Amino acid sequence: MIKSEPTSRQKQAMMTKKKIFTVAVSLMQKHGFEETSIEQICKKAKVSVGSFYNYFGSKHDVLLMVYESADQYFKNVVEPELTQLESGEQILRFFSHYAQYNTQNGLDFVKHLYGNSDNKLFLDDSRYMHRLLRTLLQTAQNKNRLTDAMPFEEIESFLFLIARGIVNDWCLHDGSYDLEQKMLRYFQVILPIVIQ
Repeated sequence: MIKSEPTSRQKQAMMTKKKIFTVAVSLMQKHGFEETSIEQICKKAKVSVGSFYNYFGSKHDVLLMVYESADQYFKNVVEPELTQLESGEQILRFFSHYAQYNTQNGLDFVKHLYGNSDNKLFLDDSRYMHRLLRTLLQTAQNKNRLTDAMPFEEIESFLFLIARGIVNDWCLHDGSYDLEQKMLRYFQVILPIVIQ
């Protein structure tokens, strides 16, 4: 089936949604999630409040799109880079990017993501980011480079648990240290246990 090109109206709608999203994320990074109102987002984006609700049901829907953006980043940027590396280096680079992505989102914004107990998106292992890490681990297992102490699916959960813990600690310390350096330091200690 041949996909038709989007109409000019559809293109305009996509641009408007992207503009609202970009402005919302920028304001949330600068002022924090709770302190950013839908009215502020609309004023800065130069759209009506009705337009906001046309694309997003709430500010929390903006967060959903943040996760989608993260998955696209890992698909389009991270995965191609990792194909050239060996198993241990792949996992280090994966979590280096994970730290960079969180840092780029800004401390206040990340604090909201990590401090919201209703946010179960971290646990959604069907997301692309999770699938990519599982693929890397399964490939390492197929090459007999992965520990047999746990199945690769459990190792994936274990590694994300550690990474989220480090990001959460960074939030608790108000971003007082370089997140990527800490992530790499800790993963360099953990990886020899996982990758053989």
